[in-house]
Amino acid sequence: MTNRTTLAILVLIIFSTLLSCQSVKKTMDPARKFSAEAIRKDYNVLRSLLEKYHPALYWYTPKDSMDYYFDRYYHAIDDSMTRQQFGFRILAPLTTRIRCGHTSFNYPKSYNRLQQKRLSSSFPLYLKIWPDTMVVIKNLNSRDSVLTRGTIINRVNYRDVNQLTDTLFQFMPADGYAENINYIRLSAALPYYYQNILGLSDRYEIEYTDSSGELLTTEVPVFNPETDSTAKAVLQKMKDERHATLARKRKRDELRTFVIDSSGLYALMTINGFGEKGHLPSFYRKRFRQLRKLKIPNLVIDIRTNGGGKVNNYTALKRYIIDSSFKVID
Repeated sequence: MTNRTTLAILVLIIFSTLLSCQSVKKTMDPARKFSAEAIRKDYNVLRSLLEKYHPALYWYTPKDSMDYYFDRYYHAIDDSMTRQQFGFRILAPLTTRIRCGHTSFNYPKSYNRLQQKRLSSSFPLYLKIWPDTMVVIKNLNSRDSVLTRGTIINRVNYRDVNQLTDTLFQFMPADGYAENINYIRLSAALPYYYQNILGLSDRYEIEYTDSSGELLTTEVPVFNPETDSTAKAVLQKMKDERHATLARKRKRDELRTFVIDSSGLYALMTINGFGEKGHLPSFYRKRFRQLRKLKIPNLVIDIRTNGGGKVNNYTALKRYIIDSSFKVID
């Protein structure tokens, strides 16, 4: 077991078992607050584990700076907190400072399942987010005929895309300074991050560009499933769509695809993960053999949505595209 794996398990145990001697029903109550003393004790255990076991704790943040952040967030525990408050006020900004994509916090599975079943108010817009653009993917307020799918969004509550992402990224882990994964995360779950980090408002001011290119502003209400008669149908539809998407991905090679363009000038290899599934070494071998046989001169490798995985599966690919020796980890 590697240090990184040990760390992940230990951190999960710390947060998952916070005051676990209480009954499950009481412990998993989202509104329940834990005392500042109990949270500080857990925080100190977490700090000691990170300092002892994390292999890259000071790679991007020097020790004196990391010590400053450890102390800063310890002193920020000045009152009782819910799990959500402890997670996003303390743990998320702390672990983000490490700049390790494998180091973050999560809730116990039972807590997550409980939250998924609850119908609660939500930031209403799912947006596809790039470094310079935001576009509506879905509007939970189904009767809104203005902010429909494909609408270009310029500002959300006076924040443009750079101001919005700069704020939210302070609470989201990334490897070093490579933030591309967080654009993917926000595009998949903006309401989750928005309400946990910025909080909920009754209404949101949205600046958008209409189909004629005119810059306009509108207000949208928070999505409230208790007052929206279509809420359950919308949520069920989203759930069904997620299940259908997963089913489609399972039916095809969800981790990797390979397509040769009809021109014969290039091929596209898409690799969405370096995990254990997908038999990647044999996949590489067959596809590069095919490229040589057909004399395809160019290969595009798309790893934009790759979430990582085993280093061996990454180095196995690298051997085919680099003709010199290389070092993976120093």
